[in-house]
Amino acid sequence: MTDNRRPRKKKQGFFRTVFNYIKKKDIEENEKKRLVSAKDKQIFVLVCIVGLSLYVGFFLLKYTVLDGDKWRVLANQQSMSSLTIMADRGTIYDTNGTVLAQSSTVWRVIMAPKAISKQNEERYTAYIKEKERCEQDGKEAPEPYTPLDELICGKLSELFDKDKAALMKSCENVLNEYKIVVNKAEKPVVMELNQFLADNGIPRDCVYTEESSKRVYPNEALASNVIGFTNYDGDGVYGLEKYYDDYLSGTDGKAVYYKNGGGTSLANTADIYYNAVDGYSLVTTLDEVLQHYLEKNLEQCVSQHSVVNRACGIIMDCNTGGVLAMATSPSYNLNSPSELLSAFDIQRLEELQASDAPEEEIAQIEGVMREQQWKNKVITELYYPGSVFKTVTCASALEEEVVSLDSTFVCNQVEVVAGTKISCWATYAHGTLTLQQAITKSCNPSFIQIGQALGADKFCEYFESFGFTERTGIDLPGESGSLYVPRSRMGPVELASSAFGQTNKVTPLQMATALCAIVNGGYLITPHVVDKVLDGDGNVVETIQTTVKRQVISEETSATMRGILENIVQENGGSNAYISGYRIGGKSGTTEKIDEYNAAGGKAAGAAMTFVPSFAAFAPADDPRVVMLVMADTPTGTQYYGSAVAAPVVSAVFKEGLPH
Repeated sequence: MTDNRRPRKKKQGFFRTVFNYIKKKDIEENEKKRLVSAKDKQIFVLVCIVGLSLYVGFFLLKYTVLDGDKWRVLANQQSMSSLTIMADRGTIYDTNGTVLAQSSTVWRVIMAPKAISKQNEERYTAYIKEKERCEQDGKEAPEPYTPLDELICGKLSELFDKDKAALMKSCENVLNEYKIVVNKAEKPVVMELNQFLADNGIPRDCVYTEESSKRVYPNEALASNVIGFTNYDGDGVYGLEKYYDDYLSGTDGKAVYYKNGGGTSLANTADIYYNAVDGYSLVTTLDEVLQHYLEKNLEQCVSQHSVVNRACGIIMDCNTGGVLAMATSPSYNLNSPSELLSAFDIQRLEELQASDAPEEEIAQIEGVMREQQWKNKVITELYYPGSVFKTVTCASALEEEVVSLDSTFVCNQVEVVAGTKISCWATYAHGTLTLQQAITKSCNPSFIQIGQALGADKFCEYFESFGFTERTGIDLPGESGSLYVPRSRMGPVELASSAFGQTNKVTPLQMATALCAIVNGGYLITPHVVDKVLDGDGNVVETIQTTVKRQVISEETSATMRGILENIVQENGGSNAYISGYRIGGKSGTTEKIDEYNAAGGKAAGAAMTFVPSFAAFAPADDPRVVMLVMADTPTGTQYYGSAVAAPVVSAVFKEGLPH
């Protein structure tokens, strides 16, 4: 019989009931804590997500909108490559169109280590496959593989005399886009390189060439101190090349193209080309023929009379200020300006090298010599003009009418001025002289008397008016200013020595410009070397006009001076300045280098006096067209007078040049 009754629950005790209640409460509390903890975690994660989103959003906004232009530029710079298209430098011509300086095409040779490395891998992979095929087919194995960098560097080393190991080292940097091998390669060598690349199937992105330009001077040393030269970057550093650099240099062009990191052109981009604008050309006032005659005879003078500190000369059109020729001897070769040409400099350098002098000292001295030979002595170096300056004193006194052709002067060989004895160059007294005789015999006491008649105020006034207190303003760099005694310090002794050209130091150009004013009717003009500026099509874009600064003396005084100076040459018909059949006026000068003599201790130290002979002339005497001044600095031969050293140069140049 089945018992269908339900089992009765056991009654729990009090403590059991309390325990269960507490346990239940703990479970509920833990569940609440668990739920709260999970909710906190969810909130924390949500906050992090929101914060990160805001952070990312901020920088997205910053980089794409606020700083978008900046980053786009940087991105373009990374993907953009450019190639400079060199502008041709303008040509320099003489007055007859003869080329004195021009640019010729050369090539910059560049190898690309990154492209070479990539191509080398492809070629080597192809070589291995070919070798395996030959082995499978039983054919003869191909020639041993030559790494592409070794092949290329070997040829570049051979063609351009470069160190192969150094080139190989450059190729190790496989991230390098390019390495310039040589900057100015000539066409025959470039053609040989191109043939080598074609024969060996080497892509042009491994080794390529860029057109560039090279400055060439067809006449080498002709007018070198006037023309000047360019530096490694193609900028003018001396002479006309520097002064007119902005005209000559032109504007370089550019080719812009876009590539990715692998060197492949980017899609949807187009190459951009900015054409180069060639520089303007210069037509100078220089005459190549006269320049050649002047340089040739200056070289003979330097050699014959052992001139230590170089000789110089200038020929000017006295009516326009155009420089027909300007030379310094020894000069230098414009195509190799660092090479020393002065025999004295070369000898001194050899002596230093043979001695125990430190190499640094020798290198420093050689650098000074090199810079010295680049200078244009006519415009950069000062000298005492000496008796040539007597033409200025004479013209000033005639203009002020304090002397005339009828005036007389007395030479007792020594003139005492304010207690100071000043001697004539002659060792005897000239006696009583007319103005013509005084300047013909170049009598110092006579010109002291002329200077005294003129007075310090008027002397200084004409000294300034003839342009000796300012630079001439010639269109060449580096022109020096004079060193002279100002009116405030012009005492009787200073006036006396200044009157015959022994106190104030001027440039040969200043003296030549003043002589132009003396014979051209009294007009002080600005000398210039450039006549016209041409654009690339040969059109004249600028013409250098004659600039008259002022009229210093009258036409009548100028005519009188022309007659006086012509008589100097005519009365000394057998002298070195006279040329039969031509009417020439001129004046010689021989100055003592007193400053150097005193610096060496003078007579007390037994110092030797050195001299600067010069000669100035103009032709034709009745209607002057050209003025020439020649100066030789420190001849060490047996002759040192201007009439013996400088006058023969003037005469020889006129003999050859006047018919031209």
